[in-house]
Amino acid sequence: MPRAIFFHRRAEAAPHQISILSNLYEPMAYPLFWPTGGIGWAEDRRFNGVRFSQVDYYKQLILREPRFPMLGRLMCEYICDMYSRCEDERLAFIRNNRRDPLPDDHDDPEDYLDHRFLPRSFHGSMAWSSEMVSRCHALAKFRGNGTFFITMTCNPAWPEITAALRPHQDPLERPDVIQRVWRVKSAEFIQCLKKLFPVRKNMFS
Repeated sequence: MPRAIFFHRRAEAAPHQISILSNLYEPMAYPLFWPTGGIGWAEDRRFNGVRFSQVDYYKQLILREPRFPMLGRLMCEYICDMYSRCEDERLAFIRNNRRDPLPDDHDDPEDYLDHRFLPRSFHGSMAWSSEMVSRCHALAKFRGNGTFFITMTCNPAWPEITAALRPHQDPLERPDVIQRVWRVKSAEFIQCLKKLFPVRKNMFS
């Protein structure tokens, strides 16, 4: 059974289920983030008349609401949970709209969610992996074998990260800060590589 929240009414014996895609899922699963009630994301939720995606909703929520940085560890759990919620939404769309025929030995509609039959637009599917391998081969054929294999890691002691932490707060409790600093540092690193290797600067495009 998919993840869901169940609740009982006093006058009824049978439980009621709240789907993970319901706008009531967030306030009921994370009451500390919604202490006064309210609703979370829903498919028909709009801002100034414009519908926005789950990812955009979570971005503005985490970056604008001060209660999320205050509860850093709970925010990390919330981010992981909402990431899986985004995946559930995409899988639900595939389940409801996929029309490609399955092999004869797969007649269950849930087989559409098998990673072997998911479209290449779904990260992690076999079709996606096959396309990534094909792109790597095409890139190597067009530009030649790689010269360097460079790995860049994030340092939680970077002053840009530590300056944004509350007293006694662990850097891992602020993934929003780490991600933003990482983006800036990685862009600076790529610019540095372009200066070091001006002849092959298009290799970074």
